[in-house]
Amino acid sequence: MFAWDKHIKLLQLIGALLAVPAGVAGTYSVYRTYVAGSISCHDLRSSIIATLDKNLPGEAKRALLREDVEKFEKNCGDQDPDARVIFHAAVTAPKAAQNTTPAVASAPTAIFGLSRSGERRGWVALFRRNGDGSGNEPNFDGFTVSASSLPPVGTLLTARSIVPVWLAPPPAGQGNDSSVLQGRIAAGTCVKVVAVSPPARRFWAEVAPETCK
Repeated sequence: MFAWDKHIKLLQLIGALLAVPAGVAGTYSVYRTYVAGSISCHDLRSSIIATLDKNLPGEAKRALLREDVEKFEKNCGDQDPDARVIFHAAVTAPKAAQNTTPAVASAPTAIFGLSRSGERRGWVALFRRNGDGSGNEPNFDGFTVSASSLPPVGTLLTARSIVPVWLAPPPAGQGNDSSVLQGRIAAGTCVKVVAVSPPARRFWAEVAPETCK
């Protein structure tokens, strides 16, 4: 039988690469499809997020997620390290008597979590690594971030994709540590900048949940 689905996906990918300007195609609703062998990282990522959205007990959800998360970490983790750390946390059973980090696996896709002081605010990276390794891509719409232009306090930002929320930015030169993962925000979720980036982590911002306007 002629594999129409594969050809349609290929044509869609070619269209996304050749067609509209970056401003039109920039949202993560057209998040690129990366293929590792027969695995579509986009489809795998979407499937994991859909499972995260299900209203299931934590252990049942972890059991459903485990195989797909293992595939994602093996084939797609280097392309999308932020998603990798969220998905890894989702299949890790919470430690007993640990209250500093929310039970990420048993909550829906948007779970902002609480800061160390107990407030609904946390740190997010303003950029993420491109899946093809060619550079960085903004995590948010609402402000054009550059080396000389960072979003001021009060700026409303809209997440392009699922974005991790951290208790604190990592030290300069170090990667994110899953032990300080506070929560996550879903694509289309809005946040407000409440504090500017620390000098050593310039492209980070402390944000709080905000209603989209």
